This record gives sequence, C-alpha cells and structure tokens, in this order.
Amino acid sequence: MAEKTMTAAMASRRRPRRRRRRIELWKVFAYAVIISGMLIAITPFFWMVSASLMTLGEATGRAILPASPQWRNYAEAWTDGNFSEYFFNSV
Repeated sequence: MAEKTMTAAMASRRRPRRRRRRIELWKVFAYAVIISGMLIAITPFFWMVSASLMTLGEATGRAILPASPQWRNYAEAWTDGNFSEYFFNSV
C-alpha cells in the first residue's frame, strides 16, 4: 500500500512533458496554395486601381505605381462617360 502511495506522490511531482509542435508539411503546402491564390485574385484589382490613377504615358509604359496620383481621372470619367445618367437609370 505504501508503494502505491509513494508512486502516486512521485508521479504528481513530475513535470508534464511539453509537446513539441510539429510543423506538418501538408499545412505549409495548403497555406502556400491559399496565399498564392489570394495574390492571383488581388493582382487585377490592384492593377486596375493603379492604372486608373496614372497618366496615359504611365499607363501605357511599364510603371506599376503612379508617380503622382491623378484623382481627376475619376471626375473626367464620370462626366465624359455620362455615368451619372446611367447610374441613376439603374437605381
């Protein structure tokens, strides 16, 4: 009986082993695929907004970001393209 009590007392004093986190290869691959897909999906939207803020020379060249954003492009597109009429017609 004393043996069982002693063993139980010693067992309670032991520190629990820390579990090592294993990096599972399939999780790394899954995250790589998800991040790659996200970048592929976001790139056209980034390019569209970036090109809309460029001058014509920058947009037809190899620039990725505009040197100085041309916010007036949106105002010109709204008035020249008659977007207000089409917008209110669809609402």
